[in-house]
Amino acid sequence: MANPVKGIIEEKTSSDSNGSTLFKFKIGGKFYSVYGNRLSSDALEVVSALHQGDEIEGEYVQATSKAGRTYFNLTSIVKVERVDRPASQPASPDAKNRSVCLSYAKDLVAAGKVELADIFSQADAFLAYITGAKDEDGQGDF
Repeated sequence: MANPVKGIIEEKTSSDSNGSTLFKFKIGGKFYSVYGNRLSSDALEVVSALHQGDEIEGEYVQATSKAGRTYFNLTSIVKVERVDRPASQPASPDAKNRSVCLSYAKDLVAAGKVELADIFSQADAFLAYITGAKDEDGQGDF
């Protein structure tokens, strides 16, 4: 017998299980499972597109394993209300350069060549070097 479920997805995970994708949704503190190979291609597309924060309404069946563990398997999703998400912004080249420079400075700290207190100034020096910035005397050599 199917039971109703309605709520906001608190968490979503997916993993490969026995040649199929297993989707797990946490709704109202319970985990509900859906196996991708048991869905039509349209339903699989809907389930794949669900994200944390979306509200769903559907039905599930409760099953108990031989070991006594209880499972909740979604059998249908009848309504989905998606949360509007802002479009993701690609990382700027400057942000990527800063990340690389901080990583290099971290390596110098780990090697004992630079003190931890100087990590950001060292990262700034790397950034200035790779972007061609000039130092105080206008020469560009740090």
